[in-house]
Amino acid sequence: MEPDISSYEGRELNWQLCTKMGNLKIEANLYAEAQGWYQQALELAQLMLAEAMQGETHPDAIHPYVVSCHNRADIYLHLGNVQEAEAVLQQTYNQVVEIMGNSSLSDTLRFESFQALKMVAFEMNRFYCDLNQVAKAQEILSYAAQKVQFFRGLIKFVPAPNQENLADKVST
Repeated sequence: MEPDISSYEGRELNWQLCTKMGNLKIEANLYAEAQGWYQQALELAQLMLAEAMQGETHPDAIHPYVVSCHNRADIYLHLGNVQEAEAVLQQTYNQVVEIMGNSSLSDTLRFESFQALKMVAFEMNRFYCDLNQVAKAQEILSYAAQKVQFFRGLIKFVPAPNQENLADKVST
């Protein structure tokens, strides 16, 4: 029976299943099999993210994408391919930063990308620290902090209504 990926919800469910299967294969040290499951999860996450970029729905789709890329980088590390792992992490970082800065996308997707940047930056920091490339690790965090500050300057925060005004609005 073929999985249903005709809807966002179907893609999300299948993403979760593929990710879980990949995790189980990792636990069993079956890295080649895990790689296949994680690749399927990444393809589904990319579809979900593409849909989120087309409109106002599912802004949290950036998170499955980031998780899938992280899993893919981990597989490359398990298989001894450090350069490929680094390339995946860098591509993920660039994609998140690009979405954050793209004013034509929904504000909610951009904000979710802002949240995802923390995870990506910390994963890259850990990656470089594990390779004893401390300067590169610090550079990533510094650059991410700059992006965060820049993005925070772009956000138009709407003040929360005070309780008195809210009570007035409810009673009228």
